[in-house]
Amino acid sequence: MKFVRVLLCTLSLILFCGEAHAAVDSIFKLRRMNEQSAAEGRPVEIRAQVVRTNPIQNSLFIFDGKEEGAFVKGPPDTQTVGRLKQGDIVIVRGITTAGGFAPDIQASRIDVVGHEKVPDGKPVQNNDFLSTGQDSNWVQVRGRVLAFNKSSNSKFILVEVSRNSRILNLQVPYSDENMVKLNEHLFSFVHVNAVAGTIFNLNRQMVDRVFYVHSADDFRTAGKEFRMNVETDAQIHELMRFRMVVNRPIRTFGSVIHAAEGEIYIRNEKAGLRVSVPPATQVKPGDDVAVVGIVEPLPVSPAFIAGSVEVTGNSGVPEPIAVDLDRSIDARLNFNLIQVTAELVDYSSEYFSEDGSSMQLLRCRAGGQVFDVILPGDMPRNEELEPGAQLRLTGLCHVLKRPERHWYLDVVGFRLEVRHPADVEVLAAAPWWNTRRLVWFSGITVSLSSLFLVWIVALRKTVDRQTTIISEKVEREAVMEERSRMARELHDNLEQGLAGASIQLSGCQRLVELSREQQLDFLEALRSSEQNGLQDQREHQRFEVEKSAAKQFRALELVSNMVDRCSKEARATILELRGGLLEKMDLCTAVEITIEPLARECGAKLDYACIGKPVGLQLKAERHLLLFIKEAVSNAARHSSPSTISVQIEYEADAMRVRIEDDGCGFDMAESVKLGHFGLRGMKERAAQLDSELEIESEKGKGTCILLLLPSLRKWGIG
Repeated sequence: MKFVRVLLCTLSLILFCGEAHAAVDSIFKLRRMNEQSAAEGRPVEIRAQVVRTNPIQNSLFIFDGKEEGAFVKGPPDTQTVGRLKQGDIVIVRGITTAGGFAPDIQASRIDVVGHEKVPDGKPVQNNDFLSTGQDSNWVQVRGRVLAFNKSSNSKFILVEVSRNSRILNLQVPYSDENMVKLNEHLFSFVHVNAVAGTIFNLNRQMVDRVFYVHSADDFRTAGKEFRMNVETDAQIHELMRFRMVVNRPIRTFGSVIHAAEGEIYIRNEKAGLRVSVPPATQVKPGDDVAVVGIVEPLPVSPAFIAGSVEVTGNSGVPEPIAVDLDRSIDARLNFNLIQVTAELVDYSSEYFSEDGSSMQLLRCRAGGQVFDVILPGDMPRNEELEPGAQLRLTGLCHVLKRPERHWYLDVVGFRLEVRHPADVEVLAAAPWWNTRRLVWFSGITVSLSSLFLVWIVALRKTVDRQTTIISEKVEREAVMEERSRMARELHDNLEQGLAGASIQLSGCQRLVELSREQQLDFLEALRSSEQNGLQDQREHQRFEVEKSAAKQFRALELVSNMVDRCSKEARATILELRGGLLEKMDLCTAVEITIEPLARECGAKLDYACIGKPVGLQLKAERHLLLFIKEAVSNAARHSSPSTISVQIEYEADAMRVRIEDDGCGFDMAESVKLGHFGLRGMKERAAQLDSELEIESEKGKGTCILLLLPSLRKWGIG
């Protein structure tokens, strides 16, 4: 047995692998694909029956004839879905997609191959309404039609069906014919075939269920309309009291305080009531009515769903109930017409209600309570409605309960729904100097102050920048002037003084030598004329004279050498201050002498050439050119590790080109700003001083090429 099981598993695995990339030929296989497999776009060819079409969204639902269905996105040509009818047998070709909730089909072609009556869907039990596996299935919903309303975009009819205290939402395509047919089923028990749609979030999680019905023809009455069998009469304030039967038809009475499409508000002496009514209901404020329907329990007080409305008289336009908001709102005022006096706090331009309709919103304050006032969206804006205005407001009261306390009626405030512009009366206009204008004035003041500060900062930066430029220029000129002055002073004073001192020291050396010889001759004469007893003393004196003369000679020789060395250094300093090598030789020779040690130091081969007839330029220009070339070669030697450095100076008719190129490591031009240590900034500044054009090309691993073009030699020619 174990061997047989292993063999069967192996065969199943082989069959699965063989069919893994075959066309999906059934809804059963489609619905059992995981999200990743469906997203691969597997080919699809499925025969199924159309149960609902949606030409507006170019989509449809198909049914396999058993119990499972699937969602299909129509082909790119939007006419295909519009030609399909419920019951058509089709062959859908396309690919699988992951879908938003479950795998579905992106159709490329849909062929109609027949037509059959659509079978009844599988009845949905109470435990299956929120089953995720019901998505896209063809099912049958049973319950009582409570209400239906046209959607805000007039594309669908939203139908509420009650099933064992559960409200089910159905969606039917909008048409006048469907509205008439649904009105015939109001408050009736019905069976209706529909597609179980799923409302889901971005995490592919189900959050609610909606049933898509193809047309109102799919509704079938399953029992009598209970509105014809009224068993109980009750006043508004008696609804949902102890022992009242709520699943039977009830008749209640009241005077209309507001009438709108699909909804009216009525009241008696003790309570108000919101009533959902059939679309064709025609009543006006002041009418006394008898409504027949069922009670709808709500958190604060019951509402009513009416199947019929009968006008029994007219009591005149109702007067609102004046409410003092120094105390908390009375929950018994829910759905009633009230009047309050309040201060306007804010006026919002637009507010969207639960059904998507546009309204305007006032936020008001009275007696320590803040509440919202809902105005109709088409109500013209009243220019007197400014924050701070005193208002008398009339409208429908909606008492608000704290939602998290299901077990306790914890009233937290109310909302007022205005019926028409006359319900908003301005008692006192807002003061000119109100909070909004204060905020505007403060905002404008802050903005102007900010702009002024920004202008001041920008101006200061501009002044600082200009001052820096002027200071640098003055400093450069001052430095050059001071260098020239120092050179002149060194030449005219220090160097000449050192030269004179050297001559005088040479004379002193000769005098010291002559003095030594004279002293020696004098001592020799004394030696020959005096007695032999003084010979030792004379020898001693002779030794001391020679020793002193030698010491003086050496000291004078040392001083002479020092003066000579200082003179040479002074001449070198003067030469450097006045242009260095450029004082002795032309630019081409000075460049070669300057860059040759740099190339030799890094072990690179120097390829240097000077092409054309050299033209003498101003010392300032030649100095900038010499230092520019020196900086470029120094950068290459220090940072690029080149094997060859090429320097070429080319003289043309009235122009000069300097090209420095190396085969080193190069650098990224996009990051050149960060490479300030490469001296690029200094080179650019020298190029700007020469009014020349500078091009730098470099790429990591491919070396660097620097090209300097001096377009006019006449400008820098020697005057």
